[in-house]
Amino acid sequence: MPEIVISLAYKLTLPPFWQAAEREGSLGWHGIDAQDGYMHLSAATQVSETLSLYFKGLGEVILVEVALTRLPEPARLIWEPSRGADLFPHLYTSLPLSAVSRFWRLEPQADGGHVLPALSV
Repeated sequence: MPEIVISLAYKLTLPPFWQAAEREGSLGWHGIDAQDGYMHLSAATQVSETLSLYFKGLGEVILVEVALTRLPEPARLIWEPSRGADLFPHLYTSLPLSAVSRFWRLEPQADGGHVLPALSV
């Protein structure tokens, strides 16, 4: 598998899970993450499609920017094939908030979609 060199990844989540993470100091697995056994993250170029496929119509969404170099050892981040055979970052631990560089609250638009901020790659 080719080596992926990227310093940021993104996590989409819902407000109740983000609020729990702020209280507990880490974002745990929920929903599809718990079903699949890892936390789904996206590269900057993958966020828009993930947002539209899985979060449209769900109301406010939290977009979390993860500084991959801040993940503590032995955090297991593996790039694995997913949608369309594209490689996605999968985190096999919870996400400590110490690895979060910033986050945004994405308000729903009239069509149920969301507008993304400019993301760093």
